[in-house]
Amino acid sequence: MDKISELRNLLNSRIAALELEKRKPVSLYEPMAYVLENNAKRIRPLMVLLAFGSVSELPENLCLDTALAVELLHNFTLIHDDIMDQAPVRRGKPTVHIRWNTDTAILSGDALFALTYPFLISAFPDKAAKLVHSFSSYVLEICEGQMLDMELPEKQQVTIHEYIEMIRQKTAVLLGGSLAIGAMAGGAEDWIVDEYYRIGEALGIGFQIQDDLLDAFGEPEKFGKQTG
Repeated sequence: MDKISELRNLLNSRIAALELEKRKPVSLYEPMAYVLENNAKRIRPLMVLLAFGSVSELPENLCLDTALAVELLHNFTLIHDDIMDQAPVRRGKPTVHIRWNTDTAILSGDALFALTYPFLISAFPDKAAKLVHSFSSYVLEICEGQMLDMELPEKQQVTIHEYIEMIRQKTAVLLGGSLAIGAMAGGAEDWIVDEYYRIGEALGIGFQIQDDLLDAFGEPEKFGKQTG
């Protein structure tokens, strides 16, 4: 088994161990379990684990909960993003607000976000302040980017710079943050953490440009969500 598959299986097993579908009230936790099902690619938590393993001699599984925090945050943003975009499909299946309702989707997303911080710091309490400070700054930038994404369609003209800055905050910040958090947890020096962040941010910008092109011109059955 290759490294990526091995780490993805670890992540999926850790998520399954949460047993969210068994928690009560079921109406809150069932949508959370639904959005975290295994057809996700787990790109962001994989980036956390790979960055951790590249700067530390410790096994990646020690950073599993830190990576899980990033995955929970990512899915929280997807639930809320789908509500704002009125998107009917995500990953080839109905979005949470369509399968249940908008109120349930908001609360389930909020509950996912509430779970992130305990997992973020559980394995590395000595780095808790640094991790929380960085993580919170990424969350704020994601919110800023989402607001820009809502505002730009109202403008008569949008510059390339405005578009790039919007996707940088909305998407690329979390990919950069995923590498940075992994490196940070692994004990890398600040300048190395910053370099990891810049690499992830650049990847995120490229990813979002491609995603937007598919959104405009892709085939829905291959894209996994509604185009346009």
